[in-house]
Amino acid sequence: MKLERIHNTREELQEQLLQLRKRIVWLEKTEDALRRSKEKYRSLFNEVTDMIHIVDMNGRIVDANPAELKTLGYKKREIVGKPLVDIVHPDYRLITSEMFKKVLSGKKVKAYETALRTKQGVRIDVEVSASPQIEDDKIVGARAIIRDITERKKAETAIRESESKFRGIAEKSLVGIYLIQDGIFKYVNPKVAELFGYSTNELIDRKGPRDLTLPEDWPMVEKYMKKRITGKVEAIRYQFRGITKDKQTIIVEVYGSRTVYRGKPAIVGTLLDITEAKQAEESLSKSNKLLTTTLNTILDAIVIVDMDYRIVSCNESTARVLGFTPDELVGKSCSIIIPEQMYTENDKASHFSELFEKGYLIRDDFYFKRKNGTIFPALFSIAVIKDGQGGLTGMVGTIHDITDRKKAEEKEKKLLEQQVAINQLALALGEVQHDLEKIYRIIYKHVSRLLDIGAFIISYYDSKEKLIRAGFVVIDGKVRKAENFPPIPLEKEGYGIQSEVIRTGEPMNCTDWRKAVERVKTVYNIGNDGTVKRGLPPVKERTDTTNSAVLVPMKIAKKVIGILQVQSKQPNAYSAGDVSLLSGMASVSAIAIQNTRLYSEVQRELIERKQAEEKFRTLFEESRDAIYISEKKGTIVEMNRAGLNLFGYSRDEMIGLHVAHLYANPAERKRFIKEIDTVGYVEDFEAVLRKKDGTDMVCLISAVVRRGARGKIIGYQGIIRDVTESKRINRELKQALVKAQQAEKVKSLFLANMSHEIRTPLNAILGFTDLLEQRIGPDVGPEERSFFEIIRNSGNRLMRTVHEILDMSQIETGTMELKPRLLNLEQVVKNVITEMHSLAENKGLKLTFKATAKNPMIKADAYCITQAVSNIVDNAIKYTEKGGVEISLKSKGEQLALSVRDTGIGMSKEYLKQIFTIFSQESTGYTKRFQGVGLGLALVKQYLDMNHVSIKVKSKKGVGTEFTMFFKYAGKADSSREKLPI
Repeated sequence: MKLERIHNTREELQEQLLQLRKRIVWLEKTEDALRRSKEKYRSLFNEVTDMIHIVDMNGRIVDANPAELKTLGYKKREIVGKPLVDIVHPDYRLITSEMFKKVLSGKKVKAYETALRTKQGVRIDVEVSASPQIEDDKIVGARAIIRDITERKKAETAIRESESKFRGIAEKSLVGIYLIQDGIFKYVNPKVAELFGYSTNELIDRKGPRDLTLPEDWPMVEKYMKKRITGKVEAIRYQFRGITKDKQTIIVEVYGSRTVYRGKPAIVGTLLDITEAKQAEESLSKSNKLLTTTLNTILDAIVIVDMDYRIVSCNESTARVLGFTPDELVGKSCSIIIPEQMYTENDKASHFSELFEKGYLIRDDFYFKRKNGTIFPALFSIAVIKDGQGGLTGMVGTIHDITDRKKAEEKEKKLLEQQVAINQLALALGEVQHDLEKIYRIIYKHVSRLLDIGAFIISYYDSKEKLIRAGFVVIDGKVRKAENFPPIPLEKEGYGIQSEVIRTGEPMNCTDWRKAVERVKTVYNIGNDGTVKRGLPPVKERTDTTNSAVLVPMKIAKKVIGILQVQSKQPNAYSAGDVSLLSGMASVSAIAIQNTRLYSEVQRELIERKQAEEKFRTLFEESRDAIYISEKKGTIVEMNRAGLNLFGYSRDEMIGLHVAHLYANPAERKRFIKEIDTVGYVEDFEAVLRKKDGTDMVCLISAVVRRGARGKIIGYQGIIRDVTESKRINRELKQALVKAQQAEKVKSLFLANMSHEIRTPLNAILGFTDLLEQRIGPDVGPEERSFFEIIRNSGNRLMRTVHEILDMSQIETGTMELKPRLLNLEQVVKNVITEMHSLAENKGLKLTFKATAKNPMIKADAYCITQAVSNIVDNAIKYTEKGGVEISLKSKGEQLALSVRDTGIGMSKEYLKQIFTIFSQESTGYTKRFQGVGLGLALVKQYLDMNHVSIKVKSKKGVGTEFTMFFKYAGKADSSREKLPI
């Protein structure tokens, strides 16, 4: 035992030394890498006009250049440590995260477009190129160069809008619009195609003006086209006769001018059909119809009023926007659709004076009233209508419902307010240094300013023990002791509010707390005196307790470390915005809490390291094993007292001595150096070492290499243990073990032979006893006849004991042969019950069997299973005086459970530990009142183990015992095999 303790101490010391050395190397490398990184990139950061920032592996900004600080409006202390996603516009956070992962995998990302958000929330369009940040051949983060492309994006947008407007105007224009180049139409609007009876696809890039012109008029058209192409005239208007697709002749008027299209001269112009006055009237009628259709297809409400503010016309969308049909509005005063507060005489004077002065008015703060009385915000644009002499005849207004836009603006405003609150919390937490209690109180202070709080709880999740522990608790404004709240086990899926948040990593808004906690197994309530009790509060107290709550996860790198929880006595107290706000504050809080906890762990580690160093010095000097430290060349630089005593040298003699002087065989020294330099350590290296007086001894050496800052081997340190005596003892023990094994084999063979020798004459005795009873039984009295029963019972008891001894000897010698096959376990039990029924009946006990498992087939040795079940049932009857024995067979998943429960004398907890030990009996019951040598249950365990069947025992003194055996289900059997013989 002493040698084991010394060995354990040596291993602990070795592990502590290894960990300490790794920690020192890591710190040195980190300092060197940081210094080189700063020198390498500092000039680039300060001089370039593009924005540059560096992000670590966790997605946090570790540095940003002056250009980025100026553009985004941050100071360096505000942006360093901030998650990258915080400066990315929300619409682009997903693509930024994907690009970040790509860079961390070692790939470069070139010029992808995204958007950042300044400290004031302003969006900036940017173009980003990113590459891995590599130090010492290892990716430690990402480096990004960012160019502001906001103005370029605005220009591109303006161009697209301009093109879109032109196309929109052209496509809907009632005048034909065309573009001709190289004698081919490069563009025609639907009106041109309509005039000539073609589709636009049939004309564009397929036909030219010659195809649509009457042959007699083509020379004139061609001449005018050449004049425009050559630049002799910039623009010209003329008429010609055109030919439609169906060969009809029409007269058209064109106006065209010279332009450049895709670097080449082209003609752009308009075309109007002027065939006849009737055709013009029909065209005008079609135009009016098209205008009406267009107005009716516009989704906004359009209302025309006269100078008396009476509605004279409106489009069909008015019904959708205002709820009124056109018939319900025409002839009515416009006050029917304008709220009273916006229709006062002063308002009319101010609104319409500006309208009449400018000719139009656009307002985005106007409100209108629907037919059902609801008031909604609208973008209201109105223009005056003039007659031919310039006099005012009325007004036309467009009403665009901006309810959704207002909601979005309100949402954006709220999000901004939330972000400000989160930033304020982050700043407040940043001013606290490693004081967890202050951090808790700051979080509570900021949350309570914004939300209704009856209870505030910060809890932590211990993933190793799967426990949720309270960290900080405030009830009704009073801070409670977190240690008074017992930990809550992580409950299974579908149960437990906090457990669900931890499992899903998603926030939870419990609008009905009472209903939510019905799924919680572990519930506590807090009394007015601050005491914590298990379960819900009494019914009479529930009106003044929690009715709604929000629980949000606190995450570090997507891992849930705890939960921030607020509760309110008001039902449905929290909105989706509150959940979002609390989630943001939880993210900031998690970082501050985790940093403080890590700092505490580092401090504790430093203390432990110091204690370890002191412990090492104590262990080094007081260790009973020899501990040494040597240089790589072999010179000993340190040896403890045990080592000096072991080799017989003084400290002055040992320090500076070469290790080779301690080896009896130089070859072993060379083998030791080769092995330790290859793998970095040796364990239990056996070598013959020599004392100062020349005595040789067998030693075990366990050692590790000592390395310098750059990993170069500078020496060795290890432990030397003299095992000369233990080697001698081991040899003697091996010899004794061989002798003991031989004796055990002789014993087992003896038992097997003796069992056979006893069983043979015993069979004869029992046989002749039955024969003698048959012959003389009728001639003797009742008392004499009872002698035969005594002989028979005693013989059977002895025969059973012989069988048990024989089975045990076969098992121990390994000669028992198993023959596994399919068995019907229910039939096995029924056969045992048939055999045991008379024993139970003679004692007045009730023996019952209930089987609910379907097709209870197993694969096992029939003899072993039958004997095991029989022994357990026999014991149950044997040790039960009143009541009965219940046997049940149930299906449990892939297993069959066979239980035997009695109402007998039971067993003590102490005896249960050795119940399956051979020849064991409980002295208070089994050995004094009942027969047996203690082999039955030992054999049961052996029978079941050989067939891979497990068994469990439950027993209570004076109440009874229950044995349960678990068999592997062999699957369903067909009807022909369900009744297999056992």
